[in-house]
Amino acid sequence: KELFGCNLTDDMISDITDKILPEVREWQKRKLDKSTYTRIEGLKIEKDDLQSKIDRKNEHYKTLYEEERNKNEDLEKLLDIKNSLPDALTISCSVVSRSASSWKQTVTISAGKVQGVKPNMIVMTSEGAIGLIEEVQSATSTVRLLTSEDLVNDIAIKISLEDGSSVEGVLQSYDAKKGAYCVSLFDNDATVSAGQSVATSGSGGNYPSGLFVGTVVDVSKSDDAIISTVYVSPVSNMKSFEYVLVIGNEG
Repeated sequence: KELFGCNLTDDMISDITDKILPEVREWQKRKLDKSTYTRIEGLKIEKDDLQSKIDRKNEHYKTLYEEERNKNEDLEKLLDIKNSLPDALTISCSVVSRSASSWKQTVTISAGKVQGVKPNMIVMTSEGAIGLIEEVQSATSTVRLLTSEDLVNDIAIKISLEDGSSVEGVLQSYDAKKGAYCVSLFDNDATVSAGQSVATSGSGGNYPSGLFVGTVVDVSKSDDAIISTVYVSPVSNMKSFEYVLVIGNEG
């Protein structure tokens, strides 16, 4: 009674349902006219378009999040490097420009004479050494990358050997075909193999020892089994970096 406003028995409700149910089923089976189909298709297109916009927006935010996370990780690693060198001069800065025409040659950074930058100081990303200071302006400096064809100054390096000792040498050039630095050793009888770490030796140059340069990937030997060239892969983020640390010897 509360629902229908009168007294109805279960049998009466069943009779009414039986009478209208066939009409309901016929209505459900009716053929939709063209305008109805058009409206339905239009709604589907609008739904798909909206979902596409949402997906693109989500991808955009995901990209921004990953970029910021990577930046924070780089800055934290650079801070760790800075803290590990209490006796060295360290200057934190960012990349100002990197010309497309000289991508593997030079970059400009946001630190110069005012900040204490001097020629031949070494420049590091969060992964390791990537270049030397070539020119210094008042508030900016030009970095000659180690992958440059015009690297003027050799880098004094040392390779950590399996027995705990090390062998010294010089990083002289970059082989673009191999994608690796060319290193000459002072002791050609040393046992050097792929996977060994290469770092600065601190012998000469305006920077301390122990700064990571790369990893041995190949060793070229002469006919008499004497090492002629050691090939070293650069740090992983050589092609893409935003923040760097300029490092030199105090005084």
